[in-house]
Amino acid sequence: MNEIDRQLTIKRYSERLKKFGTSDEALGWTRNNNKTRFEVLTKEWQNELDNSTILDYGCGFADYYGFLLTMNILPSKYFGLDINSDLLAIAKERYNEIEVLVGDVDSLKGIENVDFSFISGVFNHKLENQNEKEFIKDTIEKVFSKCDKGLAVNFLSDKVEYQTEHNHNSNPGEILEFCFSLTNNIVLRNDYMPFEFTVFLRKNIPLNREKLIFERQ
Repeated sequence: MNEIDRQLTIKRYSERLKKFGTSDEALGWTRNNNKTRFEVLTKEWQNELDNSTILDYGCGFADYYGFLLTMNILPSKYFGLDINSDLLAIAKERYNEIEVLVGDVDSLKGIENVDFSFISGVFNHKLENQNEKEFIKDTIEKVFSKCDKGLAVNFLSDKVEYQTEHNHNSNPGEILEFCFSLTNNIVLRNDYMPFEFTVFLRKNIPLNREKLIFERQ
């Protein structure tokens, strides 16, 4: 993210925090559906998350970590990364055991590789001075490179009847096509809310020829 949009984003969430307090609305969620999002983000790898290392990119208040605790999932290490220090201060106050870091993708150099990463809501707001599609691709590629196992990321869909002026709606087909440039092990879920979708990128698994349906000619 370029510096102008970075500062605008920091300002937007600090102002929302002052206005709405530590609520979902402060983070831009207005429909009280975060539990549904978290359930979807978690389900694909639910049996693997306990005692794993996790990066929550754009973590806000680290609400996803709190959700995992309610599922009796306790990561061995949890990193929360966000560009807004006001949000991170609350995350650390709530969950002193997690590690938080102020920054963006360029700060990933200071974080060790993790098993899984999660990105929720980061790509929902339109940028004013940067191409959103390039921003999305750059972020996903760099975050995925820090994962030893997988990355889950959600988006607002452009397959909707209307779009708001300030939100960025992604095309599921374009996102899927880009993700195939990173791995061929992909799941796309578009069945839980009509205006959102989630993509799961798993590191490529070595080919087991015994499981091939057809023999290679």
